[in-house]
Amino acid sequence: FHDIANGAKSIARIAGKTIGISGLFATGGVLGVDALAGVVNRKRLSARELGVPYGEAQAFSNVYQRVLPNPAGFAEKIAAMRSSYEFPRYLAPLGISAGQARSLDTVQLSELMLRRAAKVWKQNPNLQTAEAYGLTKYLSVGELRMLGNTPAGSFGRLQSQVAAQTAGLNIPPAVAAQWAQLKTTLGYAGGEIETVLVK
Repeated sequence: FHDIANGAKSIARIAGKTIGISGLFATGGVLGVDALAGVVNRKRLSARELGVPYGEAQAFSNVYQRVLPNPAGFAEKIAAMRSSYEFPRYLAPLGISAGQARSLDTVQLSELMLRRAAKVWKQNPNLQTAEAYGLTKYLSVGELRMLGNTPAGSFGRLQSQVAAQTAGLNIPPAVAAQWAQLKTTLGYAGGEIETVLVK
């Protein structure tokens, strides 16, 4: 158990040097910081997949939870679809040109597509129309109903809230990368402690 105690102290020391968060260990403990590092790393990877800053991805996810169960998952679908040569065929029915889409980042394009999809569903709330517009490629009927129940004026406010929250939620890429390294370091150190316990 002496080795285990020393191992725990080493984790705290390494983490403190890695990212300067040694004070967190006094309140949250190793497991709490490990969990936090995991969350930050997952969000970092999601933002990188979207090709947008960390803060913008988090602001979109936070704000649009009011009208969509999984905003991050939706944006990731759009990011994946953007690389497909078929993508313009899903934009055209919504009145979005290829040039307009190229001028927007993935979060901005996601916001525009949600607004237009909601309008289509409000006018014709049925599966046949949704399929004709290609909406079911990236939204479920349940999600379309949620969007359709959202007042049209709300989308402008949601967009403004994303813009307002982005800076406050942003983390510099170098700091996010440090959290990722911390997650790896804690995982390795935890594995060593586990080995000591098993032996």
